Amino acid sequence: METGIKRFGRLALEDRSPVGLFYLRLVELFSYFLIVVVSKYIVNFSYNSDVIFFIFFSAAIMHFYSKDLWEYFGRKWFWPHSKIDAAILWQSSYLDLVVVVMLIYLTGTIESPFLALLTVPIFFTSYTFSSKITTTCFFATAVLSVAALGFLELEGLISHHSCFLPGGDTFINGPYYVGSLLVLGAFLGLVLFLSNVFKDRIQLKVDRLKQKDRESEDKILELSKLYDISIGINSVLTLNTLLKIVAKETTLLLYQPWAGIVLFNSNHEITNSVFIGLRESDEQKFENNSGPREFSNWIREQDSLMVIEDIKRNHAVKNDDFIKASSIRSVIAHPLCSGKQVLGMLLAGDFSPARFDMKQRRLLTILSGQLSVAIEKSRLF
Repeated sequence: METGIKRFGRLALEDRSPVGLFYLRLVELFSYFLIVVVSKYIVNFSYNSDVIFFIFFSAAIMHFYSKDLWEYFGRKWFWPHSKIDAAILWQSSYLDLVVVVMLIYLTGTIESPFLALLTVPIFFTSYTFSSKITTTCFFATAVLSVAALGFLELEGLISHHSCFLPGGDTFINGPYYVGSLLVLGAFLGLVLFLSNVFKDRIQLKVDRLKQKDRESEDKILELSKLYDISIGINSVLTLNTLLKIVAKETTLLLYQPWAGIVLFNSNHEITNSVFIGLRESDEQKFENNSGPREFSNWIREQDSLMVIEDIKRNHAVKNDDFIKASSIRSVIAHPLCSGKQVLGMLLAGDFSPARFDMKQRRLLTILSGQLSVAIEKSRLF
C-alpha cells in the first residue's frame, strides 16, 4: 500500500491546482523540519531550535489558511477564480523560499550545511509555473536573498549565526563569500535547467500518450458506429429506405450538415437521389435537372474520391442552379462501385468552405464500400 506521503506526492504531481500543491507543501515543510531535527542530534549541530520551530509552525499555518485568505480577498475585489488560484500558488512558492532562506541564515548563511535545500522550492516553482520568466525571477530572488544576508553579515550590520561548535569565522572571508555565491548560483542554475528540461520532456510524453489515447477512443467509436450502420444497412431491403438511412448516418459520422446519395444506370441517367439536410424544393430541383446540369454531370464523371473545399472556386460546378439554390459551399464525394461499374455517388459537405481531414475521407471510403454492397444486394433482391 502507498504511504500517505507518497499518495499526497503523487496526487500533487498529477494536479497543479492549489489544493493538490497544498498537501505537498505541508509534506515539504515536515521534511525540512525532520532534516533539521535529525541533523541536530546526529551531527550535533547547534542552533536556536525554538526560532526554527516557530518559523516552520508559522509557515504551516499560513499554508493551511492561504486558500481561505485569498478567496476572501478575491470576493472582496471581484477576482476571477484563475487569479485567486494564481495568488495562492505565488504565496506558497515564496513562503517556501522564505522558510529555507531563514533556515539558512540561522545556520550559517554562506557556510550553512542546508544551502542545498534551496533546490527544493526552485524545483517546485519550475513545476508549478510554466513561464520561464517566472522561474528565472524566482531563481534570482533565491540567490540574491542569500547574497544580501551574506553581505550584511560581512559588513557587521546583522549578527552571524553558526551551527558549528565552536563557531567559525569563514563568513568574514571575502573570497570565500564570493566563491560560495558563485558555486551556489551555478548549482541552483543547473537544477533549474534540468528541472525545466525534464518537465518539458515529461509533458511532451504525457501529451503524446493523451493524443494516442484520444485517437484510440476515436477509432473505437468509429468502428462501433460503422458496425451499427453495417447492421442497419444489411437489415434494410427497400432501396429508398436504405439510401435515407445511410445519408442520415453519413451526416452524423462525418459531422457534416448535409449528405446525399445519387444513383444512376449504365447510361449515366440518374435513377435515385436522396439528400439529408437540404430543403425539399432543392432536392426537387436536382431531380428535375432544371437549368444547367454542371453538378449532376460532375457527379457522373467521378470515379475516385473527390473533394471541393469551396465550390465558388470550382468553375465546373459553381454556376449550377442546384448549387446556387441549396447554398452548398463544400463537397466530399466517393463513387459507389460494383466491380468496375460505378453505381452512383455518396456525398457530404457543408454550407460554408471546409477542409476535410484524412479521418473524414477514410470514413467516407469505408461507408461507400458498405453501401455499394448493400445496393447490389437490394437490386438482386
